[in-house]
Amino acid sequence: MELTPGDGPRHLAFHPAKKLVFSLNELSNSISIFKILQNGALLHVSKTNIMPAKVGEQQNLASAIRISEDGRHVYVAVRGENAIYGYQLMAETRLQLINKVSSGGLHPRDFNFSKSQKQLLVANQYSNNVVIIKRDLASGKLFTTQSQLQIDAPSYVSYFN
Repeated sequence: MELTPGDGPRHLAFHPAKKLVFSLNELSNSISIFKILQNGALLHVSKTNIMPAKVGEQQNLASAIRISEDGRHVYVAVRGENAIYGYQLMAETRLQLINKVSSGGLHPRDFNFSKSQKQLLVANQYSNNVVIIKRDLASGKLFTTQSQLQIDAPSYVSYFN
């Protein structure tokens, strides 16, 4: 597996049905897609830029990646911009942006799906809150809510009901 120097791979996510691996690259704010070959090697097939690593004085760092159970949608969190991006997987080789929403706080460190896949729970480490974001199952589109819970420096979200 080869990445561009300076990408800074942070997390890997495996497609639930296809032989694909997604690398979330923290420093370049990008997602690299790899096919898993029969011998187990990874073949790089595409790279999607999420956003610039720096906008003015604001440093942006990708922090977490998740793939929907049906494998059609990919979501990433970006600290600095404090946003969650939603993508649709197109023909196994590229991602198309659906939309992005505010994480509802500062420094979204992690997020995960509800059991129904209709919500994302986002842990915003610096604002000490966990926020619920609604998700449309058909389109993958995200919607902000006012639902949140105050928790001291949340940094991880497990699968939840």
